[in-house]
Amino acid sequence: LTQTAIEWAGEAGQLLSIEYSNRQASYIGDVLTSGGTIKSINTNKGTVELAIFVKNQNGDILTPGVATVRI
Repeated sequence: LTQTAIEWAGEAGQLLSIEYSNRQASYIGDVLTSGGTIKSINTNKGTVELAIFVKNQNGDILTPGVATVRI
């Protein structure tokens, strides 16, 4: 999830914080995908709060989280 947030922010971006919770196990053979959506933007601080996740091939979110990045 850290890599997901850092890559989204780009080379000029900076990861400020990240929190996540491992809710379900993944198993050998599972196809995992990470991604997220923008929760909020603070234009005064130049920060973006992201809702991030790891999900399996069934669409089940195994690891939800929140990251804050400066862009």
